[in-house]
Amino acid sequence: MNSFRTRLIIIGAAIIAVIVGIILMIAQSASHPAASPSPTVATYKNSGPSYVGISLLSDRGFTDQQVAGVKFALYRFFKQVGQNPKQVTITNAVHVHYRNVATDYLTFDVLLSNNANYHARADYTDLESTKVTITDPQSNKTLFDSGVVKVNVND
Repeated sequence: MNSFRTRLIIIGAAIIAVIVGIILMIAQSASHPAASPSPTVATYKNSGPSYVGISLLSDRGFTDQQVAGVKFALYRFFKQVGQNPKQVTITNAVHVHYRNVATDYLTFDVLLSNNANYHARADYTDLESTKVTITDPQSNKTLFDSGVVKVNVND
């Protein structure tokens, strides 16, 4: 009888240990949700086209890092489509905020020196990052999505 009781205690302790382990794993995963995709990190060097109207982004709440992120995203888009504009004009910047949505964003038009025209949306992801989506204004087709861009302006 003693060995039976000892076995029951050992089996009971093992079951309790497994249950506690499962509870701890669930608690850990709940307190550490899956991370969002890591941002593209770049060091911004003030080169490339001249920007007219870029201050509209700052005027509507973008930080220096976010403005640099928009410039970097535009640079990547221009490279992707084989454009090398000398001047980029930002117009019609509008700050969009919905009470039920956690992020704000800006919409604006991008006019290149060769008269190419695009529509852009820059989402605030945090104070140092942004996400830029560029669309064709006629078809509303998405041409480019930068993903989250974080730019180090001090390097």
